[in-house]
Amino acid sequence: QRGGALALVGESGSGKSTAALAVLGVAVFRAGAGALVAALDTPSLAVCLRSVPLLALAPLLAMLWALRAGAPLSPGRTGAVAGLAAGAVAAAVYSIYCNQDALLFYLPAYGAGIAMVTLLGALLGARFLRW
Repeated sequence: QRGGALALVGESGSGKSTAALAVLGVAVFRAGAGALVAALDTPSLAVCLRSVPLLALAPLLAMLWALRAGAPLSPGRTGAVAGLAAGAVAAAVYSIYCNQDALLFYLPAYGAGIAMVTLLGALLGARFLRW
């Protein structure tokens, strides 16, 4: 149904990410690689790739500060999870502003922004969450 929404919920390891990548693959296959390039060839891509990490900084730093009270066994992995959560929050906030709603834009652009924050969280976590 055009304009509808679909949520994919499941426990860890159930294949949610694989399903999302499969959907993206089907969309690229049906539309062609040129459609992916056209969807990403927009000024919104640069704004998205700047905005998601910038919006994620405050939540990431707050989560890392809160996690310092604990004693994580794997500081880098804990930081990466905090980065993933902060990136997801930032992407959700930015999506309210973003004028692009095409799947061929949404998954690669938002995914890259969230991946950057996840990597930053892993690096900061490894450095600051040691005990």
